[in-house]
Amino acid sequence: MEANGLGLKGRHLGLAVAIVGMLGATPDALLLRCQELGGARDSVITLWRFVIVGTLNAILAALLQGGVRSLVRSSSLVPFSLAAGSLIVAVTNIGFVFSLLKVDPAKALLLISLNPIWAAMLGKGLLGDEMPMRTLVAQGLSLLSIGVVVVPTIAALLSSPPSLSSLLALSPWPHALSLAASPLPSAPHTPPPPPLS
Repeated sequence: MEANGLGLKGRHLGLAVAIVGMLGATPDALLLRCQELGGARDSVITLWRFVIVGTLNAILAALLQGGVRSLVRSSSLVPFSLAAGSLIVAVTNIGFVFSLLKVDPAKALLLISLNPIWAAMLGKGLLGDEMPMRTLVAQGLSLLSIGVVVVPTIAALLSSPPSLSSLLALSPWPHALSLAASPLPSAPHTPPPPPLS
């Protein structure tokens, strides 16, 4: 297994990415709550989050691509992937804001943090990825734990006419699914090989 530029391989690289992701998500969630407590409206928080994150992403993409001209040229070669990726990022950003502002943060972050499970399911269903038995067992246990958390919310929705607040309680789901789907636009668009007989 090859090491990346940091000298990390396999599991160590995965752990490093997970730690950086968690350290990035926790302050972001805290800042969203502080902005809401400070009196900011959800639409204003979402708009400025889009502006700041979009600007930082554009700068980073231009730097990694070797300049703005190279970024525009390479982006024009993959219009479907660019459009699909942009839609996924939009749903992810809006979903993150509403998940943390309108849902109990612990429940929202639980559903969001399980996006590797959703990614594995999407990979299997859409790309034909193989899933080892340990992944299937982990998915089963994760779905069971999600059931414990989510069943009361769904039961409340079914027992009475849904209100806006009860529908917003489901907002972590689209966010988690769009986050899990984020690698799909860049996946190779070739059909899976036929099964061995």
